[in-house]
Amino acid sequence: MTRIQMQAQQYLEYCQNVRKFTTQTMRSKTWIIGKFVKEIGIKDLKKLTNGRFDKWRVDQQVSARTTNTRTDHVIAFLKYVNGGLKLKEFDFSKVHRMQVEDPEIKFYTTEQIQSVQKLAMGVRDQLLVSVAFEAGLRLTELATLSVESFDGTTIRILGKGGKRRPAFISETTRTILDRWLSLNGIDQGYIFPSAIKFNEPMSVDNVRLVLKQLFARAGIQTFHPHQLRHSCATTLISNGADLLTTQEIMGHSDPKTTKRYIHILASTLKAKHQKFMRFTNVQEASA
Repeated sequence: MTRIQMQAQQYLEYCQNVRKFTTQTMRSKTWIIGKFVKEIGIKDLKKLTNGRFDKWRVDQQVSARTTNTRTDHVIAFLKYVNGGLKLKEFDFSKVHRMQVEDPEIKFYTTEQIQSVQKLAMGVRDQLLVSVAFEAGLRLTELATLSVESFDGTTIRILGKGGKRRPAFISETTRTILDRWLSLNGIDQGYIFPSAIKFNEPMSVDNVRLVLKQLFARAGIQTFHPHQLRHSCATTLISNGADLLTTQEIMGHSDPKTTKRYIHILASTLKAKHQKFMRFTNVQEASA
């Protein structure tokens, strides 16, 4: 086994055992890192240069979006290695993401979410759907919620990149939460504990599966967890929330991410203009 292969193996073990990435993420990381190790043409990352890295990216011959995804995974690997072995020939600041158009944002309507809630078989499933939607949580944030993170209807979230933010649920959902905690004798620790691993949360993969089955029961065969998050942001904005408020609730570090939701609501702009443009036309007033 070459040194770069050993470095890749150590990194993937770290991702699985320490970072505890989902099965889906690990599958992607393993494939991309393996492809990089095989194609980069060196046996030790000490010899990696920006020129060699750039050539590898070009040789992929895939879309800009796919190139960025592969680059992100490889750069995470390189930074892990760089923590213990300085890559003197490689300058991270010279690696730039490719320009891509904003993807179309897909979301579930409130009617669709309500139909899923009505078909939820038990308290846990009702709670998963309601909290995910109302609080706009990422799947990992949802799976690792704890009793201690709640203060009434407010949730203290440690989100992406270690950024802390508040999230919120309705009084109705808080009642469902209290019922769930009481039924299961949960007064501390994870809200959704693992059924097979002591003192650990329900796995992200299991949460995804439960939600997928719930949506399928409501006739929605294509389920993507992040669309629930999109649904939260879309609902906030369509009901009058300003961009700054929405950005804070969603935990977006870049306001450009929040602004993407404006395009979804183009059909309501005329009505909102008429509602908020409180102006008397001089000519109309003098007629």
